[in-house]
Amino acid sequence: MSIGSSSNLHVVWYDDTPGNREIYYTKSTDGGVKWTTSQRLTWTSGVSWHPAICTDASGNPYVFWQNNAPGNHEIYYKKNIL
Repeated sequence: MSIGSSSNLHVVWYDDTPGNREIYYTKSTDGGVKWTTSQRLTWTSGVSWHPAICTDASGNPYVFWQNNAPGNHEIYYKKNIL
């Protein structure tokens, strides 16, 4: 979880409901009362896990995670997820 500008809450997690571990994101602009619809960030044949999130001074979220899709453990990064 990360708190951005205007106290927006940003949350990432992994879920294996689709049959494979994938990374998801949601945010709240009212202190956690209401949340946006979950946004799936990864669509891979490998396993995505260990997500982390941070925000910059402008409140933009950045997501990092580990994945082994190509057979190697790699670290991935995504910006502009809003």
